[in-house]
Amino acid sequence: MNGTVYLVGLGPGPKEYITQDAVDAVGKCDVFITPDDARPIIESLVPDKHIITRKMSPVDRSLLAVSYAEQGINVCIPSIGHPGFYAIASTFFDVLGDKKLDVEVIPGMTSLDYAAARLGSPLGRDYAVVSLADQASPWEEIKERAEKALSADLVLTIYNPIGKIGDERLHKIIDYANGIRKCVVGLLVSTDMGEEKTIVTDTESFPYDEVTRYTIVIIGNSYTENKNGRMITPRPYLSGKGY
Repeated sequence: MNGTVYLVGLGPGPKEYITQDAVDAVGKCDVFITPDDARPIIESLVPDKHIITRKMSPVDRSLLAVSYAEQGINVCIPSIGHPGFYAIASTFFDVLGDKKLDVEVIPGMTSLDYAAARLGSPLGRDYAVVSLADQASPWEEIKERAEKALSADLVLTIYNPIGKIGDERLHKIIDYANGIRKCVVGLLVSTDMGEEKTIVTDTESFPYDEVTRYTIVIIGNSYTENKNGRMITPRPYLSGKGY
């Protein structure tokens, strides 16, 4: 009999944001194949379980999880945030292909959800999300999507603003946004040590030196305001018309 693979979202990092469904799923597993950033959380939940952390690609983690499940072992691949949001779920299902295994995707609060709440209310109107990581999509595709979103006056959220390739891509997107108008920008800056801070500024004064690889950047639209250090995209209510 095969085991079950649990793709578990651990939320944005702080333990208090882990859902009860995620805690329950973790408790059902005997093996954990975890990226470095998720290991401390898993160790705090199940310190005595078999936790595998070594340098592996998402494909390798998925293949290893399938092999354990085929041996009848319940196995967990945890992700910071939501497993289906720039995380393991899509890769895992590609690797799984037509194999018949029980798989449960356990949602978690995304880093975007958390950043938006910490910044105020930047997502009050339509928005788009892009990742500047170069492993999934060619840069020209990412650039085109970002520019179209900004030109359409959507709020734009950026994941993975810097990495091994540096912040050149981020510079280009911020410059493009600033060429349309001076936009309000919010950042949730997180570090390897679990520290965080919020910054609300604009595209003319963008604080590139503050950005880490874990930072979430939100570029406002033409309605977005900086109200006493909070990033607000208003959504006016008209009596009799609802939203």
